[in-house]
Amino acid sequence: MGGLDDQEKAELLLNGAGFQKASDVLAHLRQLLDSYRIKKLSQRGREKLDILIPLLIVTAIEQQDQDAAIHHSLKFIESVARRDVYLALLIERPHVLKQMVRLCADSAWIAEQITRYPLLLDELLDPRRLYDPLEPEALAHALQAQLTQIDDLERQMDKLRQFKRANVLHVAAAEISGNLTVELVSDYLTAIADTLMRRALSIASDYLMQKHGQPFCVDDGKTRQAALCVVAYGKAGGIELSYSSDLDIVFLHDSRGDQQFTNGYKQLDNNVFFMRFAQRIIHLITTNTPAGILYEVDSRLRPGGNSAMLVSSFEAFEGYQWKNAWTWEHQALVRARAVAGSPESMAKFESIRRDILSQQRDPVELKSKVCEMRAKMRENLDKSTEVLFDLKQGRGGIADIEFIIQYGVLRWAVDYPRLLETTGMLPLLGMFAEYGLIEELACHQLSEAFRAYRGETHRLALQNKSALVEHEKFALQREEVKQWWAE
Repeated sequence: MGGLDDQEKAELLLNGAGFQKASDVLAHLRQLLDSYRIKKLSQRGREKLDILIPLLIVTAIEQQDQDAAIHHSLKFIESVARRDVYLALLIERPHVLKQMVRLCADSAWIAEQITRYPLLLDELLDPRRLYDPLEPEALAHALQAQLTQIDDLERQMDKLRQFKRANVLHVAAAEISGNLTVELVSDYLTAIADTLMRRALSIASDYLMQKHGQPFCVDDGKTRQAALCVVAYGKAGGIELSYSSDLDIVFLHDSRGDQQFTNGYKQLDNNVFFMRFAQRIIHLITTNTPAGILYEVDSRLRPGGNSAMLVSSFEAFEGYQWKNAWTWEHQALVRARAVAGSPESMAKFESIRRDILSQQRDPVELKSKVCEMRAKMRENLDKSTEVLFDLKQGRGGIADIEFIIQYGVLRWAVDYPRLLETTGMLPLLGMFAEYGLIEELACHQLSEAFRAYRGETHRLALQNKSALVEHEKFALQREEVKQWWAE
């Protein structure tokens, strides 16, 4: 790398090699060589670096965004420079180097993930596998295989995180290569989250039942085992997760009647047991380990919000929904689905959800409340400026479409119960058109706008950018959404 000492000569060489911004490439290379980690390299490490950097440069030339390829790839090299195994892998496996540089060029988010968690480099060994995300059933089998023989809780938590990052990387790689629609991307990302949530519930269950036994209750004179149910709301519930989405979840249990206690040596009241159960799940998911966190968790959508108990019984939940819930809480139920728990407890939630959402409502009053809530949200959350449009909360954006759909479900589910068979926004728009509830043109335009907005939020997320675009972009879609909002 000594040739960098002669600026003019180095720029000529880089220009001749095909770089469009040779001075920028040279600046990135100098920044790498001046870093503390590189200066502290052993002689062996420097020799490997002298071999690797020219190979990386040649690979970066082939990328459409050469500057991003060089900048992000060199950041990765700097982070692993003192680990000979990674440098050797990139030198000895040219296809791994090629995939790494390509991903770094195409996505700042992927580059950041690989730099923070270099174990992800293993996922690049098989290019065919890299761009082929696992299906839901295969995800569960793969996670089970990886956790077999791991009894230590900290290692289990690390393995969950590594599993998530590896599989999300496959989804991101497939998306930037153009192999997946935005709907399929969210299907895969949501399947990963569901798989991990079920495993977290299983790990937490094993831990608590070893200490306290199983929770039982006497219900209508019959003794039965009680169970916890995890309900996903928001993007997780609507099967619309993106790369940085958190999990909106609510915990419910089906214990009721008499003698609500666990049957272990350290006996607990079931309410206490299920509280600890939920806390344990949140701990498993949100604790920051050397492998990072699994997900951010938001449980504020539970009945009563942050001031209420973390876990509610189904009886309390149902009573709240009938007597005390606001209209916006019923809107939230449109995208709610049970994702983990016993089959009986999950079916119980779905039954309550169906009953709540299919009640008769006054259309005029409903429209007034939905519009009022949307105005409050827009006032507090819309980040649009004079030159930028907030894709999520701006007028004519994603939230407006979601509110139109939620209004439709609350108004028409009483007569069209099939509307309650899905939590996805696009399938619901399709049903509105099928039943003639909203004119076909409106459903088509709203669906296309929703796809376009979400596709753009994914593209921005993969570049570590917020969901803000220039006002001119999507101007037609915004006007169409605003038109149908006013109907």
